[in-house]
Amino acid sequence: MFRSIITATALVIGLAACASTPTGDAATVPTHLDVRADWTLVDQRGTVHPTGEYLAAGEPVVLVFWQTWCGSCVAEAPRVQDVHKSRPNLHVFGVVSGSERDVDAADVQATALRLGLTYPQVLDRDLSLTSALAIQGTPTVVVLGADGTVLYHAHQLPDDWTALGG
Repeated sequence: MFRSIITATALVIGLAACASTPTGDAATVPTHLDVRADWTLVDQRGTVHPTGEYLAAGEPVVLVFWQTWCGSCVAEAPRVQDVHKSRPNLHVFGVVSGSERDVDAADVQATALRLGLTYPQVLDRDLSLTSALAIQGTPTVVVLGADGTVLYHAHQLPDDWTALGG
């Protein structure tokens, strides 16, 4: 009985941490990411994505911050994949934050493969993207519009993609 209570408590704490909401006021969420035209993201396969060019051309960039151990992230992944496949005008990226000690690149790749994710996966090793966008929990979805304007920043996918340029 005691073991069941401990297990249940650990599960509740883990789920709460995974689906945590940002703390602090809305002012901490940036309204703009300072990007240059030469801003790029490099995915796990080594492909360089000219994300600054996408934004300069008015093409939205969707950043989905997730972790392999996050149940909510794994549950949301098929919906993100559907968005990626059905809305080719959106540039969708999975972003996994953490140092080499904290995040195993092979595990990220294996999890993405197991989930059938075909959109690029980016490792934010130095947490620069995570910090710049005030990411405080996973999953977090950020949609960037022209010139880095933050169009959306929340813990779930938006209901209306057309309002966000998608």
